Amino acid sequence: MSLLGITLLNEIVNTEGITRSDAIVTRLRERVMNSLQQSRKDIPTADGMDIALCVLDQHHKRFNIPER
Repeated sequence: MSLLGITLLNEIVNTEGITRSDAIVTRLRERVMNSLQQSRKDIPTADGMDIALCVLDQHHKRFNIPER
């Protein structure tokens, strides 16, 4: 599960160019569910992932916090 998460995070940030933490986590959730086919009702699953994520603005040397 960790390798899947790392691979998907790299794709989301480096390939898709998503850099907002809320958008990254949302996209990661979508991609994990799709990869594990968790949207199907006929396949029970207990797989999951816990994540803590922050985005650092290296230019301003601060954390990027999405505005609500």
